[in-house]
Amino acid sequence: MRALSGIVLLAAMCASFGILSGCAALSGKTAMSGVDARLDPADYGVLADAVAALVQTRLPPAGSTISLAKSAGSMDEAISRALRTSGYAVEDVAAPDGSAHSVKYSISKLDTNIVVLLYLDGSPIARSYGRDQDGKLVPVSCVIGRGVS
Repeated sequence: MRALSGIVLLAAMCASFGILSGCAALSGKTAMSGVDARLDPADYGVLADAVAALVQTRLPPAGSTISLAKSAGSMDEAISRALRTSGYAVEDVAAPDGSAHSVKYSISKLDTNIVVLLYLDGSPIARSYGRDQDGKLVPVSCVIGRGVS
């Protein structure tokens, strides 16, 4: 039964990823990022590390500069700190010459799990997180996105 619920979760996540990947709020039509208001701020550190890990699936830290779209919330600072700790340079505004990589994020609850969706230079990438038996947030899906190996 546990394997079936994992399959159902992955199917739901894939469906929501497909819907979200077309969402104008993150697709480049706006510079805003967002965080679901139902999330526990105590989880922001783990989720910020999750964002940095997703960025690392696409970009090497050394020599990469990130322009992070802001959500007007405290998650922005946590993500900036996680990216810097991972070795990225983080700019508050896009570089005038366009050399920084654009990162927009949406972190949302999906049933009992949390979906982290990024647009890195306009390409979507996502992963779902859930709670283990100790209550810690852990990945519960593979990384989904264009160009993910």
